[in-house]
Amino acid sequence: MGKLNYSAYWGDYFVATDDGVMEDFIESGINFTNTPWGKTPGFDLRWQTPVKGLMVGGSLMAYDAKGNLTNGTYFQPLAYWPAY
Repeated sequence: MGKLNYSAYWGDYFVATDDGVMEDFIESGINFTNTPWGKTPGFDLRWQTPVKGLMVGGSLMAYDAKGNLTNGTYFQPLAYWPAY
């Protein structure tokens, strides 16, 4: 039947002040008092088929973000990044 491999994770992330994403915010006039941060859960599932050299799988990463702006708050709803 082959072999099944999997991994899962959950963590926090913070956008660095010198990250390219921050440059986009700044150029758009969005100024943070602290950089955006959020949670990022995900998993990876792969099936190593009985056929030599053939593997099938997929991954899913999710993330959200929030931060304080100089004139309010920022919220990025939960987004998903699948890969196959």
